[in-house]
Amino acid sequence: MKKILMMCVVALFAIACGDKEPLIEKPDVLTVKQNGEAVYTDNEVTWRIVPSAATVTPALYSLYMDGTRFVEAMPMLDMEVLDLANQHVKPEEHFLHEAESVVPSIKGNPMPRYTLTNFRCEVTDWEVLKVSFTCVGYDVTYVKNL
Repeated sequence: MKKILMMCVVALFAIACGDKEPLIEKPDVLTVKQNGEAVYTDNEVTWRIVPSAATVTPALYSLYMDGTRFVEAMPMLDMEVLDLANQHVKPEEHFLHEAESVVPSIKGNPMPRYTLTNFRCEVTDWEVLKVSFTCVGYDVTYVKNL
């Protein structure tokens, strides 16, 4: 009887927790695809999102992509996307910024050559950073535990 009761408790716990997204197992994972095929992955890069103008309402955030490249032969670049507004309906709980295109900067210089299209930057529950965009023909996804 105890065994059956314990199995029921475990099953109920699994159902109750099943809709909550677990934290990723490997932090800082960059995945690059071209034409739907993975062409590059990197778990050495570190991207971060920080307040850039917290004194304005709503606060603005900047995404820093340190040591980034989309293919093995590309030089590592420190790119940034500055002053992203939080578009989420619950900004105290989540961060979301979506745009058709954004122009990143490198050392403060705008780099239209690396324009990011279909840009989405999200921080769920202020715990997991997810960024996705297309740049120079590559579909880029980055996921990180904060």
